[in-house]
Amino acid sequence: MLFTRSGNNLSSLGDLPSFETAKEVCQAAFNETNTLYCFIDTPAFFLMLADLYKLPGDYSMGKNNEFLNLLFSILALGFYVKNKRHSKRNRSGDLISETRMEQGRKYFSCARSAIDIFDCGTIPQLQTVLFLIFYLQSTAGLDKCYSYIKLAQQSAFQMGLHLKIFWTIQKMDISMSAILGYPKILNLDTIDQEMPTEVFELNITESGVNGYPGAKWSVLLQASNAHMRLILILDKVIKYIYANNRVGRSVNEASDTGHIVDHAIVREIEDDLQQWRQGTLKFLSLVYAHVQMMLYRPFLSYISGKAFACASAYFGVCQNVIQIVKELQERGLVIGPRWFMINITSFATLSLVYFNCQRTNLSRPSDLHSDAQVGHEATRVIAQRKRDACSFLSAFKVCGLPVWGIGC
Repeated sequence: MLFTRSGNNLSSLGDLPSFETAKEVCQAAFNETNTLYCFIDTPAFFLMLADLYKLPGDYSMGKNNEFLNLLFSILALGFYVKNKRHSKRNRSGDLISETRMEQGRKYFSCARSAIDIFDCGTIPQLQTVLFLIFYLQSTAGLDKCYSYIKLAQQSAFQMGLHLKIFWTIQKMDISMSAILGYPKILNLDTIDQEMPTEVFELNITESGVNGYPGAKWSVLLQASNAHMRLILILDKVIKYIYANNRVGRSVNEASDTGHIVDHAIVREIEDDLQQWRQGTLKFLSLVYAHVQMMLYRPFLSYISGKAFACASAYFGVCQNVIQIVKELQERGLVIGPRWFMINITSFATLSLVYFNCQRTNLSRPSDLHSDAQVGHEATRVIAQRKRDACSFLSAFKVCGLPVWGIGC
């Protein structure tokens, strides 16, 4: 990679934090993403980072500054994540220190202004866009993520579908469609693409995987592929249960709200979930519960026998979600982007409130209200900034639940 001297370039090395700080912040970003999304070779990245910091501070990468742009995007996410984990709060719930937030915004602006997201032709450029998407997700900029994902999808096709990046984009596409209700960008039924081989990069050569059966397996890639297989089941849910989210829907089709779901499809998806669950990793239990919620939620307002069974299963899943999130909090863990946990926890909580209000015998004791209060508190704790959870907490107010600590 070409390095050239530049005294006034925006992307000069003088804009970077110290080497130790950069390593720490980048690792925080990787800790946030690599559990479920494996699309960057972190050992190779840190080697390039060390080489970069050996250069004088008045050097820049000139026109070939792809690695520096990638670094900026990772620093943006890393500073935001570290700010959420370590910043203290005042009594109103606001962050006392905005220093890391400002640093994150600065590096996001540097990376965004230095890259043309409409024309990404290399792997580092696409990786930069993906980290920009993660930053937007973390800062509740979900409305912008959809267009970024679509552009990344187009670039991935033009470049020949790099496996790790391609499947990362599919996870983003399907998850955003499920959460926000947007139409899916790509119909995976038209794509015949295998998942990444679950070995470390050093075992992969141009001729294939080197060293079978002695190749060193990657636990992270195994977890990432297991997550992808679960997301593909979610894709199936969207296709058959949420007709308006399908690829290629016309305006007239979208306006037709009538949709009949064959319960044989529901049972088929339940079988898929049961098969996936055999031998799976426990830390994916929240994602598993989210797929179940998406499967059963449309039957919430219907009273036929089969629909009632699905609605009952839905509330059981909601109670399970609250318990999973509570356990994760007690262990100090957050799996995946925080917006995902805020969304699923809030919907589970509101659903329990709804079900509690629908009970005919309110005099009988119920665990639903106490579970709803636990879910509300979990949402408040996960939502590190007010705007991330304000709409959900406002809904809690309408439902009569007290809102502690945060005013919206």
